[in-house]
Amino acid sequence: MLDTIRAVEVVDKPGDEDARDLAHTMRDWLKSRGVAVRCWTNQLGSNSRARSVEPQFKSDLVIVIGGDGTFLSVARQLPQPSPAILGFNLGKVGFLTELCPGAWREALAQVLEVGVAVHQRMALGWMIRRGGSPVAAGKAVNELVISRGNVAKLAVLDIAVQDERLGALRCDGLMASTPSGSTGYAVSAGGPLIHPDVDAYCLTPICPFLDTFYPLVLPCTRRTEVTLLPCRSEVWLTIDGQEGWPLQTGDTVQIEGLPRALRFATLQGSNYLQRLKVKGFLHRNADPGLSWQEYGCEAAAPIPPTAEPPQDPHE
Repeated sequence: MLDTIRAVEVVDKPGDEDARDLAHTMRDWLKSRGVAVRCWTNQLGSNSRARSVEPQFKSDLVIVIGGDGTFLSVARQLPQPSPAILGFNLGKVGFLTELCPGAWREALAQVLEVGVAVHQRMALGWMIRRGGSPVAAGKAVNELVISRGNVAKLAVLDIAVQDERLGALRCDGLMASTPSGSTGYAVSAGGPLIHPDVDAYCLTPICPFLDTFYPLVLPCTRRTEVTLLPCRSEVWLTIDGQEGWPLQTGDTVQIEGLPRALRFATLQGSNYLQRLKVKGFLHRNADPGLSWQEYGCEAAAPIPPTAEPPQDPHE
């Protein structure tokens, strides 16, 4: 729980004038209520970093105006542990950015009056090792995907978890997703929904060929290493669907959980399971409290009584 908000960063989606205008309006509104505010525009592009460090400005809350993609990009740039991050949705799905821009004054008034609920969320740390030496590293909020390039040839990946080799996998790719990312690409690939209070991540194969490898949920303390074996396809590591690194044969991608790396803010009363239902991840027909009339079903026709068997005329 974060009760007192004294300093806020407001981040808008690049190239979106509505987001920019709303950010400036929020800034003026917050300043008029005694809150220190810093505004900046997120940047697109591989490995971009838009957030400059200002040691004298320590924010309690980061407000993101955009879609889930903007939210992910900003979250990766925040220090660890991060200030709480709250999203206003100008995108399509809005699972991470759950607040409506049309009611921003009411939402921010509630934030200043009673604070926000803060939820600790894990991230994934990643490192590419080439010839035994690190060549790139970072963190992911939703998922890491190791996948083939634009030629439809299989990638061949050797997988080990905490030094226990699981074997080689021929596939379009392999995904490691956090609980926050389990409602994104992962669920489309057949991965499970993982409650965000669980410190675990899931390995999900993407179109494995003649291999049996079911989605595997691992504690965040377990390290996974994926080594690229010789194959006839380009293979990339993609971070949150936004940053990409080309891999070479023999490269190893090291993946490990980062518990409590992020702090997501919600208004009090927000409910994760309810949000799953609203966004269509849990359907109405899973609600045992609905009657058959509420399902829109017709009453079943009565079963006719069993007819008497015909009499044998020869009896």
